[in-house]
Amino acid sequence: MTANILRIDTETGAAIRQARESRNMTQAALASLAGTSQQTVDRIERGVVRASRAVAAIHDILGTDLPHGPADGLSAPAPRSSNLTQLRESLDEVIDLLHALDKVGDGIGGADGYSVSAVALAAKSVADNALDAVKAMERAR
Repeated sequence: MTANILRIDTETGAAIRQARESRNMTQAALASLAGTSQQTVDRIERGVVRASRAVAAIHDILGTDLPHGPADGLSAPAPRSSNLTQLRESLDEVIDLLHALDKVGDGIGGADGYSVSAVALAAKSVADNALDAVKAMERAR
Protein backbone atom coordinates (compact mmCIF):
# COMPACT_ATOMS: atom_id res chain seq x y z
CA MET A 1 0.00 0.00 0.00
CA THR A 2 1.37 3.44 -0.91
CA ALA A 3 1.45 6.38 1.47
CA ASN A 4 -1.14 9.13 1.17
CA ILE A 5 1.28 12.00 1.61
CA LEU A 6 0.51 15.07 -0.49
CA ARG A 7 2.66 18.11 -1.26
CA ILE A 8 1.68 21.42 0.30
CA ASP A 9 2.75 24.95 -0.55
CA THR A 10 1.65 28.35 0.73
CA GLU A 11 -0.98 28.63 -2.03
CA THR A 12 -2.52 25.30 -1.02
CA GLY A 13 -2.42 26.30 2.64
CA ALA A 14 -4.11 29.63 1.89
CA ALA A 15 -6.82 27.85 -0.12
CA ILE A 16 -7.45 25.47 2.79
CA ARG A 17 -7.67 28.40 5.24
CA GLN A 18 -10.09 30.27 2.97
CA ALA A 19 -12.32 27.20 2.53
CA ARG A 20 -12.29 26.50 6.28
CA GLU A 21 -13.09 30.09 7.21
CA SER A 22 -15.87 30.32 4.59
CA ARG A 23 -17.53 27.42 6.43
CA ASN A 24 -17.09 29.17 9.81
CA MET A 25 -15.00 26.24 10.98
CA THR A 26 -12.20 26.51 13.51
CA GLN A 27 -8.83 24.88 12.98
CA ALA A 28 -9.59 22.67 15.97
CA ALA A 29 -12.91 21.49 14.49
CA LEU A 30 -11.29 20.74 11.13
CA ALA A 31 -8.44 18.92 12.84
CA SER A 32 -10.86 16.80 14.85
CA LEU A 33 -12.78 15.79 11.72
CA ALA A 34 -9.54 15.10 9.81
CA GLY A 35 -8.02 13.04 12.60
CA THR A 36 -5.07 15.34 13.16
CA SER A 37 -4.08 18.15 15.53
CA GLN A 38 -4.96 21.83 15.41
CA GLN A 39 -1.24 22.57 15.23
CA THR A 40 -0.93 20.47 12.07
CA VAL A 41 -3.83 22.31 10.43
CA ASP A 42 -2.20 25.62 11.38
CA ARG A 43 1.16 24.57 9.90
CA ILE A 44 -0.55 23.31 6.72
CA GLU A 45 -2.43 26.60 6.31
CA ARG A 46 0.77 28.60 6.78
CA GLY A 47 2.65 26.39 4.31
CA VAL A 48 5.19 25.37 6.94
CA VAL A 49 4.50 21.68 6.42
CA ARG A 50 5.65 20.55 2.96
CA ALA A 51 3.91 17.16 2.92
CA SER A 52 1.20 15.62 5.07
CA ARG A 53 -1.14 12.67 5.26
CA ALA A 54 -3.84 14.99 6.64
CA VAL A 55 -4.16 17.09 3.47
CA ALA A 56 -6.30 14.56 1.59
CA ALA A 57 -8.68 14.25 4.55
CA ILE A 58 -8.85 18.03 4.91
CA HIS A 59 -9.66 18.50 1.23
CA ASP A 60 -12.29 15.77 1.49
CA ILE A 61 -13.89 17.42 4.52
CA LEU A 62 -13.87 20.88 2.97
CA GLY A 63 -14.98 19.59 -0.43
CA THR A 64 -12.07 21.29 -2.19
CA ASP A 65 -9.93 20.03 -5.05
CA LEU A 66 -6.47 18.68 -4.43
CA PRO A 67 -4.35 21.23 -6.32
CA HIS A 68 -1.08 19.33 -6.05
CA GLY A 69 -0.06 15.77 -6.71
CA PRO A 70 1.62 13.33 -4.42
CA ALA A 71 4.90 14.20 -2.76
CA ASP A 72 8.02 13.01 -4.54
CA GLY A 73 6.92 9.90 -6.35
CA LEU A 74 4.26 8.74 -3.93
CA SER A 75 0.95 7.81 -5.49
CA ALA A 76 -2.16 9.86 -4.87
CA PRO A 77 -4.60 8.55 -2.31
CA ALA A 78 -7.55 6.51 -3.42
CA PRO A 79 -10.78 8.53 -3.40
CA ARG A 80 -12.53 8.32 -0.05
CA SER A 81 -16.28 8.25 0.22
CA SER A 82 -17.38 10.38 3.13
CA ASN A 83 -20.34 9.17 5.02
CA LEU A 84 -21.57 12.53 6.23
CA THR A 85 -25.10 11.26 6.71
CA GLN A 86 -23.96 8.60 9.17
CA LEU A 87 -21.77 11.12 10.98
CA ARG A 88 -24.67 13.61 11.19
CA GLU A 89 -27.01 10.92 12.55
CA SER A 90 -24.44 9.87 15.15
CA LEU A 91 -23.94 13.47 16.25
CA ASP A 92 -27.73 13.89 16.54
CA GLU A 93 -27.81 10.84 18.85
CA VAL A 94 -24.93 12.20 20.95
CA ILE A 95 -26.68 15.55 21.28
CA ASP A 96 -29.90 13.83 22.38
CA LEU A 97 -28.00 11.80 25.00
CA LEU A 98 -26.23 14.89 26.31
CA HIS A 99 -29.56 16.71 26.55
CA ALA A 100 -30.90 13.79 28.61
CA LEU A 101 -27.79 13.87 30.81
CA ASP A 102 -28.36 17.58 31.43
CA LYS A 103 -31.88 16.76 32.60
CA VAL A 104 -30.48 14.08 34.94
CA GLY A 105 -28.18 16.73 36.41
CA ASP A 106 -31.18 19.00 36.95
CA GLY A 107 -32.92 16.15 38.78
CA ILE A 108 -29.94 15.49 41.04
CA GLY A 109 -29.76 19.11 42.10
CA GLY A 110 -27.12 20.71 44.27
CA ALA A 111 -23.44 21.00 43.38
CA ASP A 112 -23.25 17.48 41.95
CA GLY A 113 -26.23 18.06 39.70
CA TYR A 114 -24.81 21.39 38.58
CA SER A 115 -21.50 19.70 37.70
CA VAL A 116 -23.26 16.97 35.68
CA SER A 117 -25.30 19.57 33.81
CA ALA A 118 -22.28 21.79 33.17
CA VAL A 119 -20.28 18.93 31.65
CA ALA A 120 -23.27 17.79 29.58
CA LEU A 121 -23.86 21.30 28.23
CA ALA A 122 -20.18 21.83 27.42
CA ALA A 123 -20.03 18.53 25.54
CA LYS A 124 -23.31 19.34 23.79
CA SER A 125 -21.82 22.63 22.60
CA VAL A 126 -18.87 20.78 21.06
CA ALA A 127 -21.20 18.26 19.41
CA ASP A 128 -23.43 21.09 18.11
CA ASN A 129 -20.39 22.75 16.52
CA ALA A 130 -19.34 19.48 14.90
CA LEU A 131 -22.89 18.93 13.63
CA ASP A 132 -22.93 22.44 12.14
CA ALA A 133 -19.65 21.68 10.36
CA VAL A 134 -21.07 18.43 8.95
CA LYS A 135 -24.21 20.20 7.74
CA ALA A 136 -22.06 22.87 6.07
CA MET A 137 -20.08 20.13 4.32
CA GLU A 138 -23.30 18.47 3.17
CA ARG A 139 -24.57 21.78 1.74
CA ALA A 140 -21.23 22.41 0.01
CA ARG A 141 -21.39 19.09 -1.88
